Amino acid sequence: MNADGFREFQEAVSGLEPFYRKWSAPFIRDALDKAAKVVAEEARARAKQLHDQGHSPKTPNVYENIVVRRAVVSENGLSYIRVGVAKKVAYAIPLEYGHILRTKTGYKHVAARPFMVPAFEAKRAEALAVARAALKESIPDMLKRAALAKMRREKRGSR
Repeated sequence: MNADGFREFQEAVSGLEPFYRKWSAPFIRDALDKAAKVVAEEARARAKQLHDQGHSPKTPNVYENIVVRRAVVSENGLSYIRVGVAKKVAYAIPLEYGHILRTKTGYKHVAARPFMVPAFEAKRAEALAVARAALKESIPDMLKRAALAKMRREKRGSR
């Protein structure tokens, strides 16, 4: 799933020379991490509801295994982060999307009980606002670090 709202920012970053992209990457990662935590908390709450209603096996619990994977900032300036369930929880995908269950008398369709997609949809605007605020807050530090690094690079080049 892609979240709209960062397209302009990503285009601006991809238009920068690689030197500045390098210095913006940690700040972008931090902003994405903060945004992903908002979605992960909502997904945990929704998965906990399913668990409490008895719709998921007891161990391992889905809600305890929702993870935020490290943000990636690629060379072309595009950025992403993943929120998902740890691999050890094999039934998370069938729980999210539904599945077919084989019984003694035949097959039975088990309805989907989504928690990740609704969490993303419910918290998309809040996550984008958190990421935008984090990026806006980090711009002065990002520019300062990039300027210092550029001065050092120019100093080394003049020797």
